[in-house]
Order: sequence, then structure tokens, then C-alpha cells
Amino acid sequence: MQFQLLAISAVFGILVPLAILLGRFAVRRQRQAALLHLRDTLMRTTGQDAAMFPSFEFALQKYGLEPQAVKRPIALEVAFFGCTAGMFMLLSVAGFSMLIGHVNPGNPDLYRPVLGGFQPFPLNANKVTNYEMLTVDVIAIAFLGAYIWSIQYLSRRVAVFDLSATSFLRIIGQIILATSTAIVVRHLIGDFTVANEWSVNTLLCTAFLIGFFPTAGLDLLVRRIPQLRVKNLDPEAVAAYRAMPVEMIDGIDSQVSFRLAEREVTDVANLATQNPVLLCAETPYSLFQAIDWIAQSQLAVEVGPRKFRQLRDRGCRTILALEAAASNADKERSLLNVLSQDVQDPPRTLAAHVEAMKANPHVQRLCLIREALERAMKRGAAGMEASADEDRTKPGSDGQGRDGVQAEDREAA
Repeated sequence: MQFQLLAISAVFGILVPLAILLGRFAVRRQRQAALLHLRDTLMRTTGQDAAMFPSFEFALQKYGLEPQAVKRPIALEVAFFGCTAGMFMLLSVAGFSMLIGHVNPGNPDLYRPVLGGFQPFPLNANKVTNYEMLTVDVIAIAFLGAYIWSIQYLSRRVAVFDLSATSFLRIIGQIILATSTAIVVRHLIGDFTVANEWSVNTLLCTAFLIGFFPTAGLDLLVRRIPQLRVKNLDPEAVAAYRAMPVEMIDGIDSQVSFRLAEREVTDVANLATQNPVLLCAETPYSLFQAIDWIAQSQLAVEVGPRKFRQLRDRGCRTILALEAAASNADKERSLLNVLSQDVQDPPRTLAAHVEAMKANPHVQRLCLIREALERAMKRGAAGMEASADEDRTKPGSDGQGRDGVQAEDREAA
């Protein structure tokens, strides 16, 4: 049984954090290869270095591919991660030892928090011992919730390539905060004079939620002790709260939404501010797909979900399509009728609407990338046409050269 305790503690306390660390370096190498491939493709089609584009330059800098980037020694980086990750591993091993181990060793009534947590107390005739056992149970369950939150947090940091040595320090602080808050809440509730299964289960569920939502415990204490409140929430701020799920964007379903959530893109407003180059490199989706989603999101953020749906029904899905529609008088009138709804003194032309939207730097970046890709495609199409013309002029080819040979053959006949 002691071997099983050590094995489980080692797996969850050491191997899981170690796998997250190794995943960071694997993700870096994979995305470096994707960015280099995209850079070479744009170089061949445009004849210009893609690093000249600000959006692409930022992506190269993030993954250490910029030529002028100052590279830190790998040994120093490993030392930073080793110290902070080692502290988290030790804390995790101690927490799982408490969670899986016996609360009352040497006592005939063996009890493990992870197996016997949800049952009525007392387990021991001694009131003090019973109180301490329940306190240990609360600490262990709070640690379990904090550990699950920590693994999810670290996984998200790896997905966006934002895992640093301070990330481990933050989750160590969150685990300490969660367990300490759970202890305070447990002592505020006090002892159960009667063996009440419902009360114990409620306390343990509260401990888990405090661990999984680290600030929930502090919110509970603030409600119990109003003197701890520092600021009051403005009611108008609550009324201004707005959230639009990414599933409202064409092409994004629940599976795509799950993949985007790994990059902490859970709202249309978040998606509207994304760098298309980074979104392409950090997800399995193409650059044109990322541009289309971001362009839809920017239009939805600018006009709101109701008008966004009406514009989409009229064939205007993206903010780029709205800009193109300004040159079509018939379509401009139709779209202006939608944009002018519930607006006092609206702009009289669609171009004025577009110019106001293009004041957003994220929209400007998207337009620059769109223009660069259009130049690349035009240059590629021109190159293909020139190559086809050259093939047609060759004697014996499928083009004009072969027609000339066939004409000469007919004259000879």
C-alpha cells in the first residue's frame, strides 16, 4: 500500500508537471517549423521577406526566429524552470500524500480523504480528533481542486506558448491561497454537533470549489465579513457586460471552439483581436481560414450580434466585405439601412462607416495582411500565366508553337 501511495504521488506530482515542461519545448519546435514554412511560401510568391510585415515579425520574435533576437543560454532557462517547477512538484507530492494517505495512522478506523470524504462524522469518539480529521479532509479536497485548476492553467499556457518560470510560482501561490482560505472557512463554520451527512458533504464541496476557483473562497469570506470589501461593483458596469460566443461565427462549431479555447479565445471580442499569422501557426487551421474568422468577428464586435446577422443575410459576412460593398451603390443602400438602425445621426455613406471601423488597429492589421496576400496571389497568377505563354510559344508544345507546326504540315501536304 505504501508503494501505491508513492507511485500515485510521483505520477501526479512529478510526471504530469514534467510532461507539461517537455510539451512546451515540443510546441516551440513544431510552431517554429510552421512559421518557417509559411515564411518560405510567402517569400517565393511575393519575392519579399515576410519578416517585413509587422504581424509576421511579431510571430517570429515570439518563437525566437528573428535574426536580431537575443538568445538566452539554454542552461539558464532550464535552471529557472527547474527551480520553480521543482517547488510545484514537491508541493503536489505532499498534497497527494495527504489526499491518499491515512488521516489517522495507527488507528483501527483507517480513513483516507479521497476515499472516505463523503460520509457522516464522527469517525472517532474523541471530539478534538474528529475535528482535526475533518479539517485535514477539507485541506486535501481543496488541494485537489487547486491541483486540477493548476494543470488546466499550465496546459493553456503551453497552448499559447506563454509558459514561464513565474507561471509555476503563480500556481504555487494559488494552491496556498486556496488551502488557507478553505481552512479559514472550515473554522468559521465550526464543529458539527450532530453527525449530519448533508452538512459534511456541503463543506467538502465548498472546499473543492474554493480550490478550483481560487477567488471564490475570498468572495465567500467577503460576504460573511462585509468589512473586508474594498470596492463596490457599479450596477451600470453589470448592465454593460456583453459576451458573444465564437460559435456564432460561420465555420466555428463546438470542436473548433474547444481548440480555440486552448488559446484562451472564448469570445468573439477575443477572436477579433487575434493575429492571423499566430492563429495559423498555433492551430491546425489555415491562414485564410483565420483571416475569415477574424474578419467576421471584427464586424460582429463593431455592429453587434443583431445587425451582424442582418448583414450576413444580405451577403456581407466580414468587415472586408463591408469595405468592398462601398463601391456598389445598390448594395450600399441595403447595408446602410441595417447600419443606421437605432443610431442617431448615422453616417450617410458606407465609406464613412468603414473608415470609422478602420480606426481600430486590429482592423488595420487585418487589411495589411489581406493586401499582402492579394499581391502574392496576383504575382503568382501572373507567373503562372507567363509560364503558360512561354510553353505555348515553344515548337511542338500544346499552344501556338504546335499550331504553327500543324499549319506548316498542312501547307506541305
